[in-house]
Amino acid sequence: MVDRRGVWGAVDDLSQRRGGLYTDDPKKNPDATFITRIGVSELIDRDFDELVIERKVLEMMRSARSARQIQIINALVPGNITRALAGEHVGTIITADE
Repeated sequence: MVDRRGVWGAVDDLSQRRGGLYTDDPKKNPDATFITRIGVSELIDRDFDELVIERKVLEMMRSARSARQIQIINALVPGNITRALAGEHVGTIITADE
């Protein structure tokens, strides 16, 4: 479920452990880097084996009028949900292509 601000209503186990997206699995690759911001097309082009969000949602963001970005956060960290809802950058922000 995504509301008009792009707040994702489901919590995924993978995002809980990581708090966002990385260039690779940080548990397997110590050189993996945290992705703070990424566009939908770039994310789809990277063709990650695992994503914390369904690819269909990413495709729908391309033509969305109001949900132009979403943020992947660690919802288990106290205050992260409130901070994200207040507009603070606390995870990976995925933006619709301009």
